Amino acid sequence: MSNNIPHGITSTHVLQALEDLDRNVPHKFADSTTYDVLHANRRYPPKAVVGLAAGHLTGTTLGPKDFKGGP
Repeated sequence: MSNNIPHGITSTHVLQALEDLDRNVPHKFADSTTYDVLHANRRYPPKAVVGLAAGHLTGTTLGPKDFKGGP
């Protein structure tokens, strides 16, 4: 498994990703199992947030095989 997370993801990209998830934009990530991103009293799967945020930076959304989660 590689780590293709691009440098330069900003809080704006993350907020755009959260909006995507609120709008049920399709992605290939599963629900989180241990940790969540908490924003405005809502929980989000962190890998999906990163994958979608990367897409806002680069134009290409990352998928589960593009980076490893966890420690």
